[in-house]
Amino acid sequence: MEFCNKAIDLDSNSVKAYSNIAFAYFPKKDYDKTIEFLKKVIKLKPDRATAYCNMGSAYFEKENYKEAIKYLKKGTELNPTLAPSPYHTSKAYKKLGNEAKAKEYEQKAEELGLKDD
Repeated sequence: MEFCNKAIDLDSNSVKAYSNIAFAYFPKKDYDKTIEFLKKVIKLKPDRATAYCNMGSAYFEKENYKEAIKYLKKGTELNPTLAPSPYHTSKAYKKLGNEAKAKEYEQKAEELGLKDD
């Protein structure tokens, strides 16, 4: 992470550095930091579908399912072939008790080759 911080010091618009820092915080379960750095990625590169997908995953882990869905759907909108977005959207709808929407997104994920075992 130190390397990424140095990269940001050299170039405060380094999308790659912000992304790498966000990815470093996620497995540590520091979802607030993950979100903080992904917001910077999205500000610099608003068409980066994976950033939205990862933001949605972070909100999902924080049990903020409505925000998760918002970002996951945006990721799918930007890249309809990004299978994790509809897969995780399905999971978030299930958590909210919306089985119809969950099934809809589960089917989209399966069409992209990602299904629940």
